[in-house]
Amino acid sequence: MSASATSPATSTVDRPVEASGVPVEQPASPSARDPWLDNAKYWLIVLVVVGHAVAVDVSRQVPAAHALYLWIYSFHMPAFIFVAGLLGRSRSVEPRHLRSLVTRVVAPYLIFSVIYAGLVAVHDGRPPRVDLVNPQWLLWFLPALLFWRLTTPMVLTLRWPLLVSVTVGLGAGLIDRIGSELTLSRALSLAPFFVAGATAGPWLLPHLRRPAVRWAGGAVLAASLVAALALHDHVRGTPGAFYWDAGYAGQGLPAVQGLLVRAGMYAVGATMLVALLAAVPRRRSWTTAVGAASLYVYLLHGLVVRVFRWGPLDSHVRDVPTLLLLVLASVAVASLLGSKLVRVPLRPLVEPRLTWLLSGADRPGYWSKSSTTSSDTGRDWQASTKPASSSSRSSA
Repeated sequence: MSASATSPATSTVDRPVEASGVPVEQPASPSARDPWLDNAKYWLIVLVVVGHAVAVDVSRQVPAAHALYLWIYSFHMPAFIFVAGLLGRSRSVEPRHLRSLVTRVVAPYLIFSVIYAGLVAVHDGRPPRVDLVNPQWLLWFLPALLFWRLTTPMVLTLRWPLLVSVTVGLGAGLIDRIGSELTLSRALSLAPFFVAGATAGPWLLPHLRRPAVRWAGGAVLAASLVAALALHDHVRGTPGAFYWDAGYAGQGLPAVQGLLVRAGMYAVGATMLVALLAAVPRRRSWTTAVGAASLYVYLLHGLVVRVFRWGPLDSHVRDVPTLLLLVLASVAVASLLGSKLVRVPLRPLVEPRLTWLLSGADRPGYWSKSSTTSSDTGRDWQASTKPASSSSRSSA
């Protein structure tokens, strides 16, 4: 999720233009991946790292950290899942897709389940306990991603896939037995954002290129952060709805209130993810490569955050200046973990090739494309957002 080679900037005069007059960014080559979504993934993974860094003691002790935490958790995972759905919007499950799921989802889940269990065991002074049914902390995202990638092609065959996924997500909260095991609650309740990325993305994204929409997106993000700073005192702790991992009863909510709260979370998440996608830069930069390698940052930053929480530095974050230092340190950690300096030596852990296990994985050229470079799914949305000509139709 290393970036493709940087291409020379294209002048506005040379760019194709939509009927609306908005320049259309073109990739450097047919295999190039548009930097826009990878830039979005960079800022989203930074929010993930910041959110985990300010959680627990910091958010309890520093009011501004509590506000920042609530703001981040109101939309960062819905937005990340939307982008994942956009990049993985294939309507079929082909052998190459399944091999990719094994090497970039299943294998990292097994590997890092052992690593995180070992880290906790060393800290607690007890034998390690690997529990694959109840994912370790942030590892819930991998089995959920596997669920979405396998089921979305079926959902897309329905007449109203987004409506169906929202209905299932709302209804899942009514069933008490759907909980954190195999991250089923999150997989069902957050599925609408993945389906939305697979269905709404191709027609939505071109509209987000308009300069006025970009300014509006930035304004929405800023206003929502100000609102969180002003209103966080009225929220005690973090509402269970922000975690998406329990039914309404588990959140202490009656059925009707739980349905309304989750519907509100859908509305907030959708609004904020659109605002963020509109506001992020379009041009290729150093953040593009880090965003493309967001899986490395996601899996590795938890180790850093665990050590931070268990060490003495956590207790020194007690005011706004030290909070700002923590935020800057989180940005630096995210940027470092997504850099080639980390990706190259740790690729066997995050993206193991498993040629000894997978049929067809030893074919020439199989590893020329990966999730960190120019994957086929990374080009799907670009093809579907180009203006249709008389001789071709959109793939949407």
